[in-house]
Amino acid sequence: MLSAQDTNRRVYMHPTPATSIPLTLHPRHTPISRCNSNSNVPYPSQRATEQAMRTQNHDLQHIWIITGPAGCGKTTVAKSLSKKLQVEYIEGDDVSNYTLFFPSLTTSKGCRFTAYAWRYCKGYSSGKLTVLKPKYHPESNKQKMRNNNPLDDGDRWDWLIALRDAAIESLQRHSAVVMTCSALKRKYRDVMRVAAYNHPTVQIHFIYLDAEEDVLVRRVTARKGHYMPPTMVHSQFQALEKPLSGSEGDAITVSCDAKPNVVQDRVNREVDQIMEQHK
Repeated sequence: MLSAQDTNRRVYMHPTPATSIPLTLHPRHTPISRCNSNSNVPYPSQRATEQAMRTQNHDLQHIWIITGPAGCGKTTVAKSLSKKLQVEYIEGDDVSNYTLFFPSLTTSKGCRFTAYAWRYCKGYSSGKLTVLKPKYHPESNKQKMRNNNPLDDGDRWDWLIALRDAAIESLQRHSAVVMTCSALKRKYRDVMRVAAYNHPTVQIHFIYLDAEEDVLVRRVTARKGHYMPPTMVHSQFQALEKPLSGSEGDAITVSCDAKPNVVQDRVNREVDQIMEQHK
C-alpha cells in the first residue's frame, strides 16, 4: 500500500489486512478492503513489500493526500496535481448548499454569526442565511460547528472514514484520486491508510506541506473574509505530529515557504519520482 522514503529510495509497503468488506474497483482491479482504523496501522512483511514493488505500473491505483496546517496551500496544490495527473480531486471540506433562518435579521453586515456560519456563508437575504455545509461531516459534527464548538478526536473519526470511503469510491471509476485532508496527527493518517488493506495495487501517498508557523500565520492573516483566525494556526501546530520518514514511509515532506508555482514544481518532482518507481 505505502510509498516510503528512506535515505536512498522510496519503497512501497502494504499493511496486513483487517476485517473488511470488499468493494469493486475500477476495471483491472480486484476488490479493496473497507474497514475502520485502529490507532496504529501495522506495517507489512518484506514479502508483501517485494510483491508490491513487482506490481506493474498500469495495474496500480494511487490515493494522493495533501496534508498540513491551515495556510500551507493544500487546496491549491491538490487542484494543480489533479489537473496534472488528470484524475479526480476531493476537497476534505467539500460543501453543498443549505439555509439557516434568521427571521429577525435584516442584514448580514455586522451580525455575529457563529464561526461555522462565517466559514460557509454564501449569502444573506430576507432573514435567510445561505450556508455551505461540509459534505463529509456527520450531523453531530455539523451541530457542534453550528454552536461554535471545536471538534475533538472522537468527532473526527466519522469524517475521516467518510473521506476515506470517498477515495475508495473514486477508485471504482479512476486509476487515482487526489484529496486534501489536514491529517495533523499520525492516528488520522492511519485511518486513511486502511483504504489499502489487503490490496497491493493501491498505493497511498501523503504529501505534507511544511512551513514555519509564523509563515502560515501571515498567510492566514492576509486572507480576506476567511473563517479561520490566525490563532487557529497556533492551535493546529500544538496538535501537529509531522510525519517522519523513519516511521511513516508513505509520507513525503515538501517545503511550502515559497510562491505557489514553486511549491507546485516541488510537489510535481516528488510525484514524478514516486511514479518512476513503478516503470
